[in-house]
Amino acid sequence: MNNSLKFILIMIVLLTTLQIAFAPEIDLLGLTLDVKESGIDVDNVNITVEIYDAATGGNLIYNSSTGFENNVSNGKVDILLGDDTSGYELNLTYGTTYYMDLVINGTDLDFNGLERKKFQSSEGNISLSRVNFS
Repeated sequence: MNNSLKFILIMIVLLTTLQIAFAPEIDLLGLTLDVKESGIDVDNVNITVEIYDAATGGNLIYNSSTGFENNVSNGKVDILLGDDTSGYELNLTYGTTYYMDLVINGTDLDFNGLERKKFQSSEGNISLSRVNFS
């Protein structure tokens, strides 16, 4: 093998390694629910999950859209947000407060009178402000 061919092969391996090393991580967040209607487990319903950066208004961070159709079996939902066909990437910042809105079969759910459920991300990029060096 001549030197120029070796050089090209080494460059391809190096570039591929760098591309993999610096590829953005896709955040995944598990969501488990029990879905009942009048106390009875439901099946084959469509779930849309939206995540915002504010309790009202705010920016839409994630929308599962039609990524979780017919995803309820015996009243149980066990889905992985960010692992769907919505076209939205789940891009969260670790430790940041977000607000989740759920729509099941076209019905917008409320959480004890609140439109969105507050949660703190246990997934995502970690900023230096979240790291304690002491």
